[in-house]
Amino acid sequence: MKSKGFPLVALMIAGLAGAGWASLAWAQDDATDQQARIDWGRSLYLENCAACHGTGAKGNGPLADDLKVPPSNLTTMAARRGGKLNGAEIREIIDGRKAVASHGTRDMPVWGSEFARARKKGEGREAAARNRVHAMVAYLESIQASR
Repeated sequence: MKSKGFPLVALMIAGLAGAGWASLAWAQDDATDQQARIDWGRSLYLENCAACHGTGAKGNGPLADDLKVPPSNLTTMAARRGGKLNGAEIREIIDGRKAVASHGTRDMPVWGSEFARARKKGEGREAAARNRVHAMVAYLESIQASR
């Protein structure tokens, strides 16, 4: 009986380890834990935004000097908005598919479209794009400078 049980236990452990990797991948598209969402948002930010806004989000990325309009210091968004960051507004800015007239011209990439396109065709593209934008907003909220 023990010799038959060992392979089953080994398979169960391997399966649990695999499930851990699967759940990590799932967490990236559907992060529910706030710290996981912030960490993922930071990763997305560094991959997609730091070239212009800088690794510290102060608007001093390596491409900043090449832009017509300097990138914003993203750590002071809340301060520029009376001390509170409006997540819905920031999501719209990042997503970019809905024109926000008060923001002027659109120099920043339309990340909503980019994130949706990065996903394989089929269901879930919009949800994946939305989750990425939400994660980036969570990260940006977490780095706001205090007054």
